[in-house]
Amino acid sequence: MKKLIYSCVFFNENYINLIELLLKSYKIFGDPSNDIDYLILCNDEFKNRIQEIFNILNINGKIWCLDLKTIFEAGYSRLKIFDYPDINLYNKILYLDCDILVTNSINNILDFQLENKLYALKEVCHREYHCLLFNDEEYNLLDKSSTFSAGILLFNNNIIIKDLFSKVLLHISEYFKDNLPVPVCLDQPFIVYHAVKNNLYDNEKLINIVVNNP
Repeated sequence: MKKLIYSCVFFNENYINLIELLLKSYKIFGDPSNDIDYLILCNDEFKNRIQEIFNILNINGKIWCLDLKTIFEAGYSRLKIFDYPDINLYNKILYLDCDILVTNSINNILDFQLENKLYALKEVCHREYHCLLFNDEEYNLLDKSSTFSAGILLFNNNIIIKDLFSKVLLHISEYFKDNLPVPVCLDQPFIVYHAVKNNLYDNEKLINIVVNNP
């Protein structure tokens, strides 16, 4: 079984520059092994430019094009990863936001022995950025050390995480049936809400391996 790293880039062409920096840092500092594939989710217009970056950097890259209509759809596109046609080739999956840089061996993360949880980096609790979907009673009872950034997500490829992502996507769909405003942090509050409510997260294991806003 192989390992999959993936990132998403839609609509904003400037983000292609960020993806290029991410992939370049991954190539130079990440020490990627042959059992890792890097997948970029993008729209059709970006496909050729992404492929060119892969070719120049000699990265074993894959591209999956999705026809998305809105910025918010682009934001939660990472949750569609279990619909990727070749997803069953991989047993471990790492999501990276496109504004991340790799500064050390990627195996520091990918070699973890994982439980069937979502691994993310702890972040100081913010009522809107993380806890928007908790009602006031839930929020008052919430362990405020349980929140995390969704910029890096590490998880096993299994039915537990697939089901978690499905619940988040369903919640997003129901949320917009009520014509509610798009959250500032897009899908992050949905991910935090369901991961915490179902106790399917670990926000401590990545501390000192991943750095947020260094």
